[in-house]
Amino acid sequence: MAKLERDDTAPGYEECNDPRRAPGAMVADKEDCHVFYSCVSDGRGEFIPYQHTCAPGTAFEESLQM
Repeated sequence: MAKLERDDTAPGYEECNDPRRAPGAMVADKEDCHVFYSCVSDGRGEFIPYQHTCAPGTAFEESLQM
């Protein structure tokens, strides 16, 4: 299994590690509604953002987590 590396400058890092957010949530990109991040635990109490792109003609709705 690959080691997860912390990069607090990565897009989505700040949102994934917001203490008000539910652990493991998906978060919207601040600038592009067609991009979102799944927040994966690094096993040490922080979350690593993994970027995803929505299908053509769709956008991510954070309140619905889809």
